[in-house]
Amino acid sequence: KPVPPDGKLESRLTTKDLEALQEAFNFKGDSYERLCLNRDQFVQALSIILNKGTDEERTAAFPESFYDISSKSDFSCQYRVQDLDASPICLDYWYNPDNANESVLCWGDIKGRINALFFLSAAINLFERQSSPTEDKQETTLIVKLKDIKRGKFKNSNKFISHEAHTDWARQVKYISSLECFISCATTWDDSLVIGWIEKRTTVSNQVMSVKRSAFQVHQGINAFDYHEGLNLIATAGANNHVCLWNPYVMSKPSGVLTGHVAPVIQVLFNLTRSQVYSFSKDKVLRIWDVQLQVCMQRLAGIFPKGPEVQTRVYMQEDRNRLFLTFNNSLSLIEMKAEVKDRVLSHDRSVTSVIFSWQLNQLLTACQGSNLSFWLIDTGQRLRQTPNAHGDAEITTLANDPAESRFYSGGTDGIVRIWDWNGHMYHELDCNRPGVSAEISQILVLKHSVIACGFSKDITVFRTNSFRDIRIKPGEWRELDQHRDDILAAAYCAPHYLITASYDGMIAVWNISSEVCTRQMRQRCSTMRRQASSSAGSGERRRSARSDRQQQQDMDSGFTISRLRVLANRKAKAKQAANLVSCGAKR
Repeated sequence: KPVPPDGKLESRLTTKDLEALQEAFNFKGDSYERLCLNRDQFVQALSIILNKGTDEERTAAFPESFYDISSKSDFSCQYRVQDLDASPICLDYWYNPDNANESVLCWGDIKGRINALFFLSAAINLFERQSSPTEDKQETTLIVKLKDIKRGKFKNSNKFISHEAHTDWARQVKYISSLECFISCATTWDDSLVIGWIEKRTTVSNQVMSVKRSAFQVHQGINAFDYHEGLNLIATAGANNHVCLWNPYVMSKPSGVLTGHVAPVIQVLFNLTRSQVYSFSKDKVLRIWDVQLQVCMQRLAGIFPKGPEVQTRVYMQEDRNRLFLTFNNSLSLIEMKAEVKDRVLSHDRSVTSVIFSWQLNQLLTACQGSNLSFWLIDTGQRLRQTPNAHGDAEITTLANDPAESRFYSGGTDGIVRIWDWNGHMYHELDCNRPGVSAEISQILVLKHSVIACGFSKDITVFRTNSFRDIRIKPGEWRELDQHRDDILAAAYCAPHYLITASYDGMIAVWNISSEVCTRQMRQRCSTMRRQASSSAGSGERRRSARSDRQQQQDMDSGFTISRLRVLANRKAKAKQAANLVSCGAKR
């Protein structure tokens, strides 16, 4: 039965097993009811218990076995390397695709050392067998001592190198032939990721190899990693919930940090054909990242088996676009859809806003390239296109007027343009002020005015009775300074209420006729949270002042309200029935 790694091996073992453990760890006494072992001894004990064979094999320390998988029946053990310095806990095998005889076997052990064997004729045999008399039956398994390999007894495995990489268990190791180095990781801070560069020098008798060590420091250490030879990047699965992208030659800081996981990342894998990286966290959330843009493209959760796992592995079959994940005794398969080639795109840049005209049955789209496109909804045909509608500025929002005879476009240039559905521009509403860069996030069209949001703490209003010239300046709103941060969203509640929401999460209700704020809603406002935290003692406030300042910007952005919607058909007489919906960045 599997034993949990808590340092306890109980009476579920046989007497022969317990005798072997007593001899290996020099336990005294005749009581075998409970043996308490530390973490390293536990791994060593498993290697003794699981090695059921002769007495010599049972007492051999930390064996490493090689099996023949070409047999259609049972796997036969061909070689067994014994007398290793410590129990191996991770393995990696590399072979030269142009010469299968050239291969490298490397492993990391519980002492943090990285060891490697170099084979010269792996396709023939790994270790030469000594000739024996014909009448003697040759043993199926060849016992190989590590000290014999170091002395050069076997010509096919003439090189063995080892170096101290970590101060704790080596969680993963990999040989990179293009860089001629070993990459390994551990859950330690000072030597989280270690690259062992192979240095070769020729002496009179033979060629000597040594290892030069380069250590990367990561907060809380690294659980796993992967290397992309084409991009020359190392992706690390951090115990601090982050996925970092490293240049192998730059140890000071990562080339990119991918944030989004809320639990330690336990596996990471590159998709070589799509320039993507997959990360899997301890809470069973799979994220797919774009390496170039360093953004999360997809998040998968709730589809994997439940229950604690001893270890999870990820494998990508790129020729068939299949992703395999292991969970104890189960295997999950995620099959990706084939990427559609020669796809016809409606825009050259990302689409930022869409509106629809019920009267004309047309769709209007805007993109980051400042282009407006008119589409016939029945056939999907593009009727016309207005390029450079806002010059070089990006179009951020569109709005339709109630009569659907005009539409409004706003951009990062701080200008709201009024158009008809034939593509003719009538007016420009200038939201820019001296020293203020206006970036419009929303346009609200009312019966006698137009409201623009996204760049000011006060309401920016344009009254329709002043639409005489092409370029129009904003009018004055009666009551000011009600919002403490920029207004990002607005909504109209008939017959005479205007509702605005700001970056800090405060919602204000205005009377359109008097232009006076009648109510403020601060239930999810960040300023209210800060006021609540300020009621703590002065000593406590001083202790948390530095961390509060560091996290203040992220905390405020979590209360941002990006959209407001009024449920016009909700019955006003219904009790406990809300008719205003707000949404923002906070989950």
